[in-house]
Amino acid sequence: MAIVEAKHFTFTYAGVAEPTLNDVSFAIERGEVIGIIGPMGAGKTTLCMAIAGFVPRILGGQATGTLQVAGHDWREAPSDKRHRQVGMVFDYEGQLTQLRVLDEVMMPLLHGGASEQEAEEQARRLLARVGLGSEALEGRQVWELSGGQQQRLAIAAMLALDPQVLIFDDAMNMLDPRGQEEVRSLITDLAGTKTLVVVEQAPELLQTVDRILVLVKGNVVAQGTPDEILRNHDMLARADLEPPAYLRVARALDLSESPRTPEELALALGQIDSQADAWPEAGDHFGAVLVHLEDVTYCYPDGVRALDNVHLHIRTGEVHAVIGNSGAGKTTLANHLAGLLKPTAGKVVVCGSETRERRVAELALTVGTVLQNPDEQISEGTVWEEISFPLRQRQYERTGLFSKRQRYPNDYIQDRVSSACELVGIEPELLECDPILLPRGQRKLVTIAAALVMDPQVLVLDEPIISLGAAARRQIIHMLARLRDLGKAVFLAENNVDFVSEVANTVTVLDQGGIVLQGAIHHVFAEANWEQLAALSLPPPCVAQLAQRLGVTALTCDELVTRLVRQR
Repeated sequence: MAIVEAKHFTFTYAGVAEPTLNDVSFAIERGEVIGIIGPMGAGKTTLCMAIAGFVPRILGGQATGTLQVAGHDWREAPSDKRHRQVGMVFDYEGQLTQLRVLDEVMMPLLHGGASEQEAEEQARRLLARVGLGSEALEGRQVWELSGGQQQRLAIAAMLALDPQVLIFDDAMNMLDPRGQEEVRSLITDLAGTKTLVVVEQAPELLQTVDRILVLVKGNVVAQGTPDEILRNHDMLARADLEPPAYLRVARALDLSESPRTPEELALALGQIDSQADAWPEAGDHFGAVLVHLEDVTYCYPDGVRALDNVHLHIRTGEVHAVIGNSGAGKTTLANHLAGLLKPTAGKVVVCGSETRERRVAELALTVGTVLQNPDEQISEGTVWEEISFPLRQRQYERTGLFSKRQRYPNDYIQDRVSSACELVGIEPELLECDPILLPRGQRKLVTIAAALVMDPQVLVLDEPIISLGAAARRQIIHMLARLRDLGKAVFLAENNVDFVSEVANTVTVLDQGGIVLQGAIHHVFAEANWEQLAALSLPPPCVAQLAQRLGVTALTCDELVTRLVRQR
């Protein structure tokens, strides 16, 4: 029996000409786990909000057709019973309402009628279930948690509502590998007992679902099992989804059949079983040091030591990635490079001067910063205004009480905006759009372009590929290669080791604020370090694991294909 059923459902936001959802029809059975995939702007979040009852009843807009959840149509007035039937985990910052971590999970339990003691006990169980089960974390202020920890907290608070239908809308994007594995296990545990809707763009995370809906430009263009959808290259391209590594390798080698697993790829290649060759020698083509951190320690006001004697440097033409689980100190480190935080001990030197001696506005001339959450940076009414804002703010220099001198002509600003948009992959038709109304992935691209418009020497990127589809990720990879060629220094705080393996030259592994591994990327991800990485819940890149099974060594698909061709 279907718990969610849509028939010719169409929805159009107020003031928008084209519908965001167009003639959508599908059914979800009780206990089923459904995956939803599609490119940015496909309508995935809007569909989730329609199922949750936010549109059109709360956010307005025009809707036609039918959309029933547990027998209730969207046109019916809301009730407490209906409100508790669907829970949605989306942008964690829009969901967290309490000051303390434990209170965030207790509040829905108390509203549901639990006693203080029952709510506290259940809240602690739920926090443990999402990896936040420690006394040190329970009592912390919500804003003191890292982005990934706040996302876990939002999931725990939603589980406290005990809804029949639970929606994860890109809920795993902010999570580190450990958190993603915990949520995968959680989905597996809940499957059959609850109806789950999972919006994701990572093929590995979609293996746990029963069925996948493909949404493109507001239309459901395909439905099928993960095996049917994830082996269809054309459908994955329409959905802007990166195929698993074994499928990409099979296609690059022109294999006649699409393997379903790495083992099937090995069989198709004739069971390659040669001794793994060595990593390629990495030449050092970097220039002068632009960023230098010397024994940097930072303690938050509550005494938490977020960084502990961190030492690293970044040179011109180098992408230096910092990886680690949520709370390891990646964002704190990024904020030090931007001058947003000053070290408790040690020093941070950027472009020849110590950050303690420079104002944030001064540093912004040489350091472009992209925060984890794009909404913390966006303030202008159009995409063009947002990207051009740093230049427009400095366009004139005051020379006297009533006089000023123009630094940048308007044509220069226009050229810089166009160059930044081209580098990031922002289409010209988006320039007049309100950035805050764009999908999260496109908002992220806008903040990256705004950071590049001043042509900084150093670029600080905190989780730059969150909510991006395959095409946008490829554009970011191209952008980073271009910045390397231009002699820029790039600091990358990232959870996605597969992305890191594609773009980074050097890697630092953080744990609880301290460095546990550091060096060239092929050294850090060498098989000799896999056990140490596993202890930190950091898996090796998927391509590296696939290469090991095939008896070769590689970090990227291009490396792997080259080595397999040589072996055949």
